[in-house]
Amino acid sequence: MADFEAWAERSFRHAHCSVNRERLGVVANTRRALDLAFRSSAPFAVLAEEDVVVSADVLEYFSWAAATYAADPDIMIACAHVLSSRDARAGAVVRLPWFSPLTWGTWKVCWEEFIEPGWGVPEGNALGWDAQLRIRLGEAGVRCLFPLRSRALHIGEVSALYRSELSAHMYPSTRSSCYQEDYPPQRWHEVAAGDVDIVV
Repeated sequence: MADFEAWAERSFRHAHCSVNRERLGVVANTRRALDLAFRSSAPFAVLAEEDVVVSADVLEYFSWAAATYAADPDIMIACAHVLSSRDARAGAVVRLPWFSPLTWGTWKVCWEEFIEPGWGVPEGNALGWDAQLRIRLGEAGVRCLFPLRSRALHIGEVSALYRSELSAHMYPSTRSSCYQEDYPPQRWHEVAAGDVDIVV
């Protein structure tokens, strides 16, 4: 951890590393990470986990989305992961009634007023926090933003949540077929959902 903290401080001027005193688990740790980001006065925060690699322009995408959709009441979250897309437009985005937890960002107001108050997994519910959030977003009739070409690639073959057999079975279905490590510079723009062939 000390090596990571030293690297982060060298690489990012305003880096702050926070180490949990105890193992929190995926639901509590994810919530804590976003709470810390927004308590540090960030207007927009991105959650990325260790088993997902991202494209070189992922921060460009999130910066554009954060500025462009900050006042759009229909967009609650910007997601970076897309399973497949036949559309080659690297700078195009679409709003969809779905959510992907494989690298995503949201605004402070969305976190505080909608996402955080219902965060977690209801007792007795076998769904994860991400499936629960997906349901809540659908019930509220709001959408998430997705790039037509994935900016995230899941590489977590082994899950901390599932037995190895189930993990091995599920892993291939989480891998993007339209991810690239690098994209040329582009102008970001939104396209209509009915005009694209995309799977999220």
